[in-house]
Amino acid sequence: MKKRMTVSLLAQTLKELIKASGKSRTDWTFILQVSPAALSQWLSDKTLPSPKHIKSFVDVVRRLDGAGPAIERFYEMAELPAREVTPHYEKITKNIDHYIAEQHFRPLHQRVDAMVYRCTLRENEENWRKIAEFFTTLSK
Repeated sequence: MKKRMTVSLLAQTLKELIKASGKSRTDWTFILQVSPAALSQWLSDKTLPSPKHIKSFVDVVRRLDGAGPAIERFYEMAELPAREVTPHYEKITKNIDHYIAEQHFRPLHQRVDAMVYRCTLRENEENWRKIAEFFTTLSK
């Protein structure tokens, strides 16, 4: 008899989100714009979904009625240390929440670095002031 392999907490949570959505796996491949093989690999822990895809899962399910418990479980799981959540923990700095946030801010960080690198000290001071104002407006 073949021993049934258990999947990680991340894979279990993604399966719960799919079930809570009421959508089929085929629907999800269309929503996420991935192949059925990619989705299957995520759900069987062969590969780690990108932060963009995990965020898409949550964004879609969060908008649906009755999906609250699955979303709450996702948020709880997302704050746990990566080692407890996925066998691919070495690809994640801290936890799933941080993994998604890094992806979200990486392009902004790259643009800021490029902008600051090319400038004189006086221009840098002005750029940092603008960046600080931008983040201040985001927090309001």
